[in-house]
Amino acid sequence: MYKKFVKTFLYQLSKEIGCRPAGSPEAHNSCDLIANYLRTNEYSIIRQKYDCPHWELLDSKLRINEKAYPAVAAVHSPSCNVKALPVFASTEDELKNTELSGRIAVLSGSLSSQGYFPKNFDFFRIDDQDRIIRILEEKKPEAIIFVTQRDENHVSLIEDSEFSFPVMTVSSGVGKMIAGYPEKPVEMIISSKSIPSHSANIIGRYGIESDNDERIVICAHYDTKHGTPGAVDNGTGTTAMLLAAELIKNNYMKNQVKPRCGIEIVAFGGEDSWYPGDASYFEFAAGYLNKIKLAINIDGISVKEENDTIAFLECSELLEGKILETGRKFPGIVKTAPWYESDHSFFARLKIPTLAFTTQNLRGLIDTIVHTPADSFEITDPEKVVSVAQYIADIVSADCPV
Repeated sequence: MYKKFVKTFLYQLSKEIGCRPAGSPEAHNSCDLIANYLRTNEYSIIRQKYDCPHWELLDSKLRINEKAYPAVAAVHSPSCNVKALPVFASTEDELKNTELSGRIAVLSGSLSSQGYFPKNFDFFRIDDQDRIIRILEEKKPEAIIFVTQRDENHVSLIEDSEFSFPVMTVSSGVGKMIAGYPEKPVEMIISSKSIPSHSANIIGRYGIESDNDERIVICAHYDTKHGTPGAVDNGTGTTAMLLAAELIKNNYMKNQVKPRCGIEIVAFGGEDSWYPGDASYFEFAAGYLNKIKLAINIDGISVKEENDTIAFLECSELLEGKILETGRKFPGIVKTAPWYESDHSFFARLKIPTLAFTTQNLRGLIDTIVHTPADSFEITDPEKVVSVAQYIADIVSADCPV
């Protein structure tokens, strides 16, 4: 029965709705789907809205020596029609000492070794990245091309609505082609639009009457990056969160007992696409953060032929031991080291005991499958989604020392 629900809901989210970045009509449809399911299971609903842009790419082209090459236009990149000579830099010192005005800056090496955090992501900053962005803003190139170290590239290294330059990201091979014609103009064409919109965190509550009530938070983000159906990231996590909500409610109703802790379900709307949206939950919850006894985040679980994992952050040895004992009947979910690249890090920073579920090799899948069109319904394992949901329901139902 539960496997059927998982397959149906995950299919709806990743196939019928598909790509759902914050602000998009697809994100709004996802909100409705999640809220309706929680409401059906007797959770009270709060739709915490926030403003964000809805950006769409209409077309993009990159030409070198009059020949077209594959390139990924950066999310939030403005439209452009630029034809200019390239100028090259691979280190911060080279960037400082290179004239960029009137040129297309082609950045490689340490300048393109990792993705850039957007300016509105205040939770975590990297000083080197901030300096590079400042140099680019001061030197004002016509446009920017990041050259990755990958043979194929499907992702953008920067997604920042406050960065006003046209940006593309290319593979290492395309970067070599540009370098092979340093005296030939590079042509960049991006057609995009950005309109004011909104998204929302969906908060479902069971057994909570006021901010004074203690609670366990179970969360997952439902949004995706642009250009991916987001089955693993994070359709599986969203589905497991909702199934866990139903199982927990059913356990309490079956035993006719009042929840020892209230349950707060949080479907985050911006983890992959609009970071301030997720952070806004913590402003909303400021009055009861000290009442959160445990936070459980689910992000990127249940890939075929991969184990799922559980990580413990800010948990006592007693709590960790009890949870691992509870999970003995789920051998496909194994303990892993703490990791921080998702919404659970907000809770852990506040010293709230936190659990994080993901798949064992998620880092190896990022930007090769996850965050790409290949993150599809077909690579997921619904039975594993059920196991994660049941494990979470068992944790909540067990006499854990939270």
